[in-house]
Parts: sequence; structure tokens; C-alpha cells
Amino acid sequence: LTKSLTKMNKVVDDCQARIVLTDSDVIMLKKMDSINILSKSSKMWPDLPYKVTNKLINRYNDAPSSHVPSSFFSFLSFSSSKSIPSFDEPSIESSDLAFLQYTS
Repeated sequence: LTKSLTKMNKVVDDCQARIVLTDSDVIMLKKMDSINILSKSSKMWPDLPYKVTNKLINRYNDAPSSHVPSSFFSFLSFSSSKSIPSFDEPSIESSDLAFLQYTS
């Protein structure tokens, strides 16, 4: 975990991240790491807000989750029951938020 968090901190520094978009498994790992008194990595997690993204859209109910603002889903079109949303490319401005994904 220390090796992975070292890499994560380099990415956070490199791109000047302001938020971490992640899944619920990583959030659970972070919580478990923070309560482990023998952990060498508990203080290595970037000090940023962490947002769970794997529960944003309930695709089986054909509707966004209730705790996510509807404006977040404005670029998605829901055409029929149990369908996966399609992406309609919006116009992009220089001031728009960009999502960065680092891969190895």
C-alpha cells in the first residue's frame, strides 16, 4: 500500500488534483488503514476530498441516484428502461472541469 500511495501522491502533485474520484472499495481501504495502529501508510493518503463514483448512476432503475445533483447528469440521455446512458458530447469551454485518469 505504501508503494501505491507514493505513486498516487506523485500523480496528485503532478496534476494539482483537487478531488479524488474513486470507488467504495478504496474508501473502505482508506478507512481500515486509518484505524490500523500498525499501518505504515495511514498518513500517506492525499489530503483531498474523496468522492465515491461507482454508485452515482443506478442503471437498472433508469435514473440518477437521489444524492447526486441532477445537473451532474445533464449530459446523459436515458432512452429506455434498463438502458445504459449514452453520452451526448457537450460544448466545451476553457473554464470547464476536466477529469484526469492516469493509467499504467
